[in-house]
Amino acid sequence: MKNVSDRLESVEKKMGGKDSIEKKMCSMEKDLNKLWVALEDRVRKVDERVTRIEDKVDGADIHAAQLSERVQELEKQRDTLRDNVTYLQSQSMRNNLIFTGGIGGQFEWKQATGNNREEASPAPP
Repeated sequence: MKNVSDRLESVEKKMGGKDSIEKKMCSMEKDLNKLWVALEDRVRKVDERVTRIEDKVDGADIHAAQLSERVQELEKQRDTLRDNVTYLQSQSMRNNLIFTGGIGGQFEWKQATGNNREEASPAPP
């Protein structure tokens, strides 16, 4: 009988240890759940920040593309204006030249100066 009684006490001690382990496991499970919730919250916040940054980057890319197109347009306008200025300068220089017919079919030219144009004289024979 004593043997049975000793065994029962031993089993009860083991069961008491099991209860203690079970309580510790429940406590650890609660802590893990808290950590899991905190981790999920952080992940959600990071995802939101990443999404906002991606939106900003996309907006910046679109704006950069628009600026690039605008620069190309302005470069084309600049080239056109340069061509126009060159044309107008050549027309102005052409209009400042005076050609006169000389004797024997020879021509002489002089450049006009301002409003008072130089008189052209026939080329010597």
